Amino acid sequence: MSPSDPDTTDPTDPAGESSAELPAVADYVAAFRAKDGSIVIYDEREHTAWVQSDAALDINDAR
Repeated sequence: MSPSDPDTTDPTDPAGESSAELPAVADYVAAFRAKDGSIVIYDEREHTAWVQSDAALDINDAR
């Protein structure tokens, strides 16, 4: 967590240590919370997605 802004996600923080709910806003990135509570992040430029979760998530559950 950044000392100057406690709600900023710092990539050097260990997993689960940040107080931010979602990544910083960017025009080309969309994020939503799946039914199981995991966060899905989608990059519209690269057409790729990442799932941040404590457990495995079936791809159909993320759609």
